[in-house]
Amino acid sequence: MVAFEAGELERAREVQAVLAEADWVAIKGGFVAVKVGLNEQYGYGGQPRSPCAMPEADVQSDMMAGLSRLFELEREFQKL
Repeated sequence: MVAFEAGELERAREVQAVLAEADWVAIKGGFVAVKVGLNEQYGYGGQPRSPCAMPEADVQSDMMAGLSRLFELEREFQKL
């Protein structure tokens, strides 16, 4: 929002693209995808309750590929 309000439209579009990519991962994978991201990035989240289960390692890797730019963006914002 800050980039948009400052007239930095290209930056605002870049941020929106990162958010949309991570949002799509969360939509496709549901709360399990969110848990995968939290486990990988922060070490918490744990196993989902039954009947859900953690996906196979290759699926988790794909999820993290879609979430990694979001975590990079978060680290960037924390420096501001």
